[in-house]
Amino acid sequence: MNKYNIGDIVFKTKKACEEYTRTKIKNLGYCITDKKHIDYNFFENLLKNHNECIEKVGVGIDYFYIIPNPIND
Repeated sequence: MNKYNIGDIVFKTKKACEEYTRTKIKNLGYCITDKKHIDYNFFENLLKNHNECIEKVGVGIDYFYIIPNPIND
């Protein structure tokens, strides 16, 4: 069975990670998640799994801004 990690959190599948992340974002609502926020490290670790992480992060991340998706909202 393939396991999928986000930081120290281990998921049985990538789909389980996706569901966890979607629920976390939905529960947070529209907000800014900065370095002081309890979930900042999760989102930073999530981004590290992206194949273009280095390009996307650039010189660093100050915050994650969660906004509505106009297509799905």
